[in-house]
Amino acid sequence: MAFWFVHDFFFTGEGQNVAKLEKKLLQIRVEQLLRDKKVDVKAFQAALESGKGRQRVLDDMALGKKLRITGTPTKVVNGDIIVGSTADTVLEKYLAK
Repeated sequence: MAFWFVHDFFFTGEGQNVAKLEKKLLQIRVEQLLRDKKVDVKAFQAALESGKGRQRVLDDMALGKKLRITGTPTKVVNGDIIVGSTADTVLEKYLAK
């Protein structure tokens, strides 16, 4: 749940500006956002300090580089790489294969 609060925030205009802040200021703003949403800030801090999730992000980035994915949205469906926005009907055809 906390992930989605932060995720959605970073896709707002304010979130885009906050993302450009120095690391410590960014952390303080995310912690405030979590407090506002009544989310356990200590869990966030513990995850941040432990590096939990960091390796998963690095692995995802390495896979994207290996597949030559250069932007979003990009989807990999049944081994096919689909770049850009895709109509649901197109995705349904891929999934039906």
